[in-house]
Amino acid sequence: MLAHEPELLNQLKKCVRCGQCRSVCPVFAVLGKESAAPRGKVFLTEMLHKEKLPLSEEMAGQLTACLLCEACSQECPSGIPVHRYVSIARSHLAKKGYYKFKRQLFGKLWPRTRFLSLAGELLKAYQHLGIRSLARGLGLTRLLPGSLGQAEAVLTTVPRQRARQLLPTVTPAQGEKRGRVYYFLGCATDMLFPHIAQATVKALSQQGFEVVISPELNCCGMPQLGNGARDTAVSLAARVLEQIETAGAQWVVSDCASCGAALKEYPQLLAGTELAATARTWAERTREVTAFLAEQGLREITASSTLPLTVTIHDPCHLARGLKQKAALRLFLQQLPGVEVREMAQADRCCGGAGTFFATNYQLSQTILAEKVANIRQSGAQIVVTPCPGCILQISHGLRQQGLPVLVKHPVELLTSLSPRDYK
Repeated sequence: MLAHEPELLNQLKKCVRCGQCRSVCPVFAVLGKESAAPRGKVFLTEMLHKEKLPLSEEMAGQLTACLLCEACSQECPSGIPVHRYVSIARSHLAKKGYYKFKRQLFGKLWPRTRFLSLAGELLKAYQHLGIRSLARGLGLTRLLPGSLGQAEAVLTTVPRQRARQLLPTVTPAQGEKRGRVYYFLGCATDMLFPHIAQATVKALSQQGFEVVISPELNCCGMPQLGNGARDTAVSLAARVLEQIETAGAQWVVSDCASCGAALKEYPQLLAGTELAATARTWAERTREVTAFLAEQGLREITASSTLPLTVTIHDPCHLARGLKQKAALRLFLQQLPGVEVREMAQADRCCGGAGTFFATNYQLSQTILAEKVANIRQSGAQIVVTPCPGCILQISHGLRQQGLPVLVKHPVELLTSLSPRDYK
């Protein structure tokens, strides 16, 4: 099963069953059973590889109950990348006939631009024509399979235009040019949060960077890796690298921490292929947008027309552990006049969204989310900032459910809300 990952095969033997991973696992904290613990999933993967356990729906379900948040991988004293084990095990089970719907959706349909466009149009019609209200009023959403009927409530209103329809392929730098960046526009930002994409391009341009976007949007492959379609993720990664190579940019910048973390995973995903060296090069040059701007240094800002804001930070899993750019986000916020950061407890603990996890494990995801909302409430902040569209969706849903009047924003929006006279 893991023949294409010889490095991980050796690491299987390193797990000493110490249980330290259990202390940081949000899923284990809720379910409290060994099969939900990271070490339980490592053991399950090992048994799968040695063919000592028969495949079953129960096994597939146990592997699905994982956020892939990487907290256990970071905590493991033996350095075992548990999240990669789970991803590879899911891929193995998918090839054996499990996760059929997910494999069809993420492996066959999602990578097609036309499918995503059609899905977006259908969602817009569902919401803007009143079908959503009617379906909820008649209780028709309960007919959706699994927990999709409940998870439908998490979805924000789909804008009438996608980000790619609003943005040019090349946006020139303002003032003295500092460089050229390739803006990797992710699926969620494109379809659900075009205003964040506009803010990202505006901020980069204002800070002196020419911004280029690929004419053909392409998924990063993270949803495929998480849902058992590993082969599709490999082909998507190759396509992304080809687009980056032709852009003539010095850096890759994304406003989605998950997309950025996916590019950071390309060296492992493409190990042993002719693209391995290219993957390593661009993985080193990939940044989340606010981390990139903090690293490059913001142009001088005055506080002439800014209002004081209290913000708290939710660190997306892929920012904290995939990209390892937590500190850079805080440095970015420190450079914004009038912004007071109030750190919440467990800022880097998963919010329970985890890509599509909230849709397939709604009740579990909401239990995990409740702790995050409680920490936000305790911070007393006016705004939660987080550089991940998925986290924005999930946390906004939790705040609405609790009736808590706190806004959720991408941190780059705080920068672009400054007026031109705030710059010297």
